[in-house]
Amino acid sequence: GLVWKVIKNMHIYATKDMELDDYFQIGCMGLLKAIDTYDASKGTAFSTYAYVSIRNELKSYFKNNNNNHNIMGKLLHITNKLKDKTNIWKSLIL
Repeated sequence: GLVWKVIKNMHIYATKDMELDDYFQIGCMGLLKAIDTYDASKGTAFSTYAYVSIRNELKSYFKNNNNNHNIMGKLLHITNKLKDKTNIWKSLIL
């Protein structure tokens, strides 16, 4: 569910050093932190709170481990964005 959604939205891919299941475990730690610290009285939906907590846990992992595992995923994402924008401009010009 939610942990896999965060992994997908962050464009995290398996590498020679890390499998997707490893990232899933890190994301689950973020989910557990969200369960422990969630306060319903603040008016935030749990899924929103948990999403941010999971994402932050994964970001923290990459920051603390100086990982470049996700570089190819980021490059692919940026390339796709550029293709989309190029196609939009072409359609406006032609």
